[in-house]
Amino acid sequence: MYRAHKVRRTTMLPGSNIVTALCHHFHFRSNMSSSKASIMDERCPVCFFELSRNDDHLVICSLCKKQCYCTDPCQQLDHPRHKHDCTPGGGDITSKTPKINSEGDTGQANYTIESRILLEQSNKIFKQLEPKEESYLLYYIGVSKARYHEKFITGPYDSPKAVIDRIMNVLGLELCKAGIQEFRQIIQTCGIRGFTLISSQVPSGDHMTIELIKETNADVVAQVALIVRSSVDVYRVDVAYASPETMEYLRLSHKSGSDMYNTLGSYLSMDKANGIAEEMLSKWEKDAPGGQRIQRDRAGLILGVVRGIQGDVKEVGVHRIEFPGL
Repeated sequence: MYRAHKVRRTTMLPGSNIVTALCHHFHFRSNMSSSKASIMDERCPVCFFELSRNDDHLVICSLCKKQCYCTDPCQQLDHPRHKHDCTPGGGDITSKTPKINSEGDTGQANYTIESRILLEQSNKIFKQLEPKEESYLLYYIGVSKARYHEKFITGPYDSPKAVIDRIMNVLGLELCKAGIQEFRQIIQTCGIRGFTLISSQVPSGDHMTIELIKETNADVVAQVALIVRSSVDVYRVDVAYASPETMEYLRLSHKSGSDMYNTLGSYLSMDKANGIAEEMLSKWEKDAPGGQRIQRDRAGLILGVVRGIQGDVKEVGVHRIEFPGL
């Protein structure tokens, strides 16, 4: 990764030859001034911080002298994207092998970032932002499409609407044709009060779940990063139904029916989740005694199927919630 030069005043000039050092210094400062002037009305490409608000501590790519960031962590996060567009513009270059996993890069690197890197750097980034009242930080997004699965989008944003707008811009309107179906407040097992946004299921079968927290100060970000990195062991119960006509599975939404799964939520212990699954299977078998099959995987999680007399099939499965970064 290219070394970033910080735009700061200095009283020491490098090098033993004063004339050479002065020429190098003023040539570099001249390039920095022209680059700096061109980005004063822009935002950091990672956290969208207004660069003009951090005028004296900007980080500029030493290779192209055009791309600017508000902090070192932001430059590190953007390196997988920027290295493809960076054009040499003079200055010293020191190459490093970035410790960034860019696997699965989809061209959305401006906004989608590898989860582990974001968790490690989030506190450093957001401590430099002024807390805003009624500001929201989006910290997890999971989509059924594999190329978008378990990616992050940073904030903060002024309102939930701003979050939704950003999601639509990044993921494309195809995932948001039906709009946002729910805005449901939840209390997570890990102790953070947050919100869950669940989109309607679109015809292609894509489904999107977003979790965000209400950010009142930078400590919240550090708390989220700490919790997600810890061994949070929680489970959810998934329910599906296959009609006898089509035999196509339809995954039940949070609002469908009156099953206990819909009322108790997703953040459960393994025993609680397995208990709910077993109870649901027993209830289904009594209502439609067509046969029951229950099995457990290696982790002891239940997967059960009940077949009704008319050929309809109901399925319930317990799954561990995979927090990003673990």
